[in-house]
Amino acid sequence: ACDSTYGYYQSNATELGTSQGLLLTTGKALYAVGPNNSIGNCSTSAGTCDYFDNDCPGSPLLNQAQDRTTYDATQFEFDIIPQGDSLRFKYTFASEEYNEWVNSQFNDVFGFYISGPGIGTDVNIALIPTTGQIVAINTVNALTNQAFYYNNQNPLGQFVQYDGFTRNLVAKVGGLLPCETYRLKLVIADGTDHVYDSG
Repeated sequence: ACDSTYGYYQSNATELGTSQGLLLTTGKALYAVGPNNSIGNCSTSAGTCDYFDNDCPGSPLLNQAQDRTTYDATQFEFDIIPQGDSLRFKYTFASEEYNEWVNSQFNDVFGFYISGPGIGTDVNIALIPTTGQIVAINTVNALTNQAFYYNNQNPLGQFVQYDGFTRNLVAKVGGLLPCETYRLKLVIADGTDHVYDSG
């Protein structure tokens, strides 16, 4: 069910470099826990991978962002009333699709959207610095925008199951009106197929 796709985590000295945060996945949150001992995190006793499909629909926002159909989306929304005129959020995009499916049609994707006064509706602020590109398998990896990519396969990560993830990405926005209400949406989805989890 969709309610097993997200969670809150606390960690110490992991490859992620963060100590706590919100986890959203295209599969099950539990499967994000390392070590990275499975190429596709497919190790059920029956040998099937049906748990990759979390039975959630895709995201219309992410369909539009990358012009392809998405599946297994998890979305978290909240309102915020900033005291100043800008916001900054650290985030990490991770996936089991790294590195085998880079530059393929299977392009899992993440978006961080803001709506409100002076900004507009559903403006994606999760972009790769200086490029304006969305955050997805094909836009940040070992070949493209590699300064923001961490390969968790070599050496194998001890604490995180995902084969690779981003580093040092910040969703930021300015021009906000202090003391006004803004709606934020964090959303992640599988691109093109249901297989191989991202978080």
